[in-house]
Amino acid sequence: MTIPLEQEQLRLYRTCICHLERHKIASYITSLPERPTDCWRRP
Repeated sequence: MTIPLEQEQLRLYRTCICHLERHKIASYITSLPERPTDCWRRP
């Protein structure tokens, strides 16, 4: 069994958006602690 390409693309897309949002927020609020694993590790 393989992961559907659509689902894989969606996962990568959400990951990229998460990182872009974090970068945008971090550029304005530099005092926030950096926790990169929050983007990659989902509950």
